[in-house]
Amino acid sequence: MENIMKLELDESTNAIRITDDLKSNLKNLFSGCRVNFLLGAGFSANILGLLDNNEVLFESIRKYRASNDEADKKLNILKAYLDWDFFLNCIYPISDKVLMKSIFRH
Repeated sequence: MENIMKLELDESTNAIRITDDLKSNLKNLFSGCRVNFLLGAGFSANILGLLDNNEVLFESIRKYRASNDEADKKLNILKAYLDWDFFLNCIYPISDKVLMKSIFRH
């Protein structure tokens, strides 16, 4: 049996309006089923930042073997910088987006 649920879009926030009726219907739908979600590669594109060429740098640094202690120290500093840059530009901005969505839900 096929059930159709209509989702309402809140145009001021461009987000789906979650009503108590919708919550109840979704809870009933998912509580007794095994549900799989197939998300495409671009699913998080508007949430997460892009790695750009950092992915190549991460991989190159992972494979590189320092020839002495001084080079190893420099490599560790470079790894730390790339990790920090990735966090700052890709991961941290998610907190603002998640916070804004939770504000608009209530």
